[in-house]
Amino acid sequence: MGKDFGRALVDKKGEEINIEIPAYQESSKTNLLMLWLLAFTVCGAIVIAELFKPQTREFLLYVFIFLAFWLYFELKILKAYRWRKYGKEKIRIADGKLIIVRETAGRGIEEVYELEQVRNFRKTEKKQNFTEAMSNSYWIISGAAFSFDHYGKLVMFGLQLNEQETAGLFKLIKHQMKEA
Repeated sequence: MGKDFGRALVDKKGEEINIEIPAYQESSKTNLLMLWLLAFTVCGAIVIAELFKPQTREFLLYVFIFLAFWLYFELKILKAYRWRKYGKEKIRIADGKLIIVRETAGRGIEEVYELEQVRNFRKTEKKQNFTEAMSNSYWIISGAAFSFDHYGKLVMFGLQLNEQETAGLFKLIKHQMKEA
């Protein structure tokens, strides 16, 4: 296409367009995320080891509640690490459909939207406040650049694109949606 879309790889064949956006990655932050994951796993293993010692019922209740929260955050960190290391978004516009896949290590669920039911395709507003800054942190999978309404449901995609990537891809996708 001759245009710079940053991380995004664009392949246009006739009426079909395929866009592949690898997950935003900074090697130093990814290494820190891995270190955090390992340390968090070791902490959880130490607490699990306490289950094999004679304990009071109250202590065991505390440990089980702690482990429920620990497991939740362990899985969140693992998911974020895998996304940063092996994740990508695939967007395809063809045959009157918009297909979005968030893939991690070659596995993902395809979401198909009929273009005639896509309403109000827009860039997602990025607010500058504490909550927004925390939800766009490196260890969280968020920060969608685009959104639209489909049968009354808000659909967001284009994770953590910079302004240049967002502007270029927005024009490209909007144009392709009109053509299809």
